[in-house]
Amino acid sequence: MHPEPAAGRPARGGSSSLRPSQSSESEGPLEELPFDQYQRYRLIADLCGSLRGDGAPLSILDVGGRTGILRRFLPGERVELVDVDPSDVEGLVLGEGQRLPFGDGAVDAVVAADTLEHVPTDRREAFVKECCRVARRWAVLAGPYQQERVERAEELLQGFLREKLGVRHRYLDEHRTLGLPDRAAVEGWCREAGAGSTFAIGHGNLDRWLTLLTLELYLDEEPALRPLARGLYRFYSSALYATDRGGLVYRHALVASIDGTPPPSPEELFGAGDLEGPAAESIGSVLAELAAFDRERDVFLAERERLEGEIGRRDEDLEGHRESLAKAEKDMEEHRESLAKAERDLEGHRESLATAERDLEGHRESLATAERDLRGHRESLATAEKDLRGHQGSLAQVQEDLEGHRATLAELREVREEERGRHEARERELSEYAAGLERELNGVHRLASDLHEQLLVATRWSRRFRRWKRRLLGR
Repeated sequence: MHPEPAAGRPARGGSSSLRPSQSSESEGPLEELPFDQYQRYRLIADLCGSLRGDGAPLSILDVGGRTGILRRFLPGERVELVDVDPSDVEGLVLGEGQRLPFGDGAVDAVVAADTLEHVPTDRREAFVKECCRVARRWAVLAGPYQQERVERAEELLQGFLREKLGVRHRYLDEHRTLGLPDRAAVEGWCREAGAGSTFAIGHGNLDRWLTLLTLELYLDEEPALRPLARGLYRFYSSALYATDRGGLVYRHALVASIDGTPPPSPEELFGAGDLEGPAAESIGSVLAELAAFDRERDVFLAERERLEGEIGRRDEDLEGHRESLAKAEKDMEEHRESLAKAERDLEGHRESLATAERDLEGHRESLATAERDLRGHRESLATAEKDLRGHQGSLAQVQEDLEGHRATLAELREVREEERGRHEARERELSEYAAGLERELNGVHRLASDLHEQLLVATRWSRRFRRWKRRLLGR
């Protein structure tokens, strides 16, 4: 199988048949590559080594080789890469197979691994002739070619994927849609492009390829079996590859010799073509164990389906719990909002309390001022009482003087009566003197009245201050 090609363009090369292509040159051992991938690149590497002989290192162009895997098989050669899609492999050149960005005879060999069958049929001739143009010595076009039993094997593999694993592989579908290349037509295009001769080396016994690829896909589907898959790959690369060419084969490497170099024989490349008995027994043992595993797998899958149903019911219950939790979280959010509002109200009350405390402090200051004013009024009252006592003493003295004046006046009146006649002038004088005294007396009376009024006012203020004091002191 092969990597996925770009629509209408040559495919990317260098992947396992049914898994994503590897993109690093530094991944695991070559012997642990999936067998179909190992098979195609090892075949090309063996061919290039045989064609080189004991000469200088080859310059090779891998068309569709963005993974760089061929470099790992040919570390002593100079391998250039071209592909329509980019990758992180160093030195990759972007270009299409039917329009290669290289000059005539630019490299010793141009190779394409399982790529031509993914090129649209109307572009295959241009693809083949471009490979021959750029090649100075050989063009190697490896992959499956048209043959009824090969196409039937791919249909059986697709059926296995669909019915046993529940998948459908698009690369196999693309083989069916585009059709496998016609080997005779490809050989003719090579000769038209200047190839002196062509020859084909077959590899990969078709029945074994179908069996092993089915095993590979099955093992890869089950995580628990993937370590066993790596062991299978090592077994193939070490024990099966060299003899995997008997009978009808899945893959042919078509070599177009530009410079007339004679082809190697299959025996020169691989040795004897018979599978040894222990190797066949090992494959049979693996198949027997895998059949037992498959029976247990069916039981496991039924149990897993039951568990998945139970998990589905648990998921429904969990969804109900999630809804309840969401409602509880919503209620909690409402409580948080209420709490936040209460905290804002509390903050408002704190501010009001702070304002009240400030007002109380102002009232305390006002009370202290009133107390100071009261002490001042008390001092003023004491001074007024003191002045009043002085006025009272003066008034008593004035009254006493007035009484004396009255007595004197009475005496004077008596004398005047006696001496009225003789002393009229003196009487007028005394009368005037008495009138003056009367005015003075009136002034004294007015003064006494004012002092009395002031005393009454002071007395009222004294009573008011006493009432205020009792109120302030709570008595």
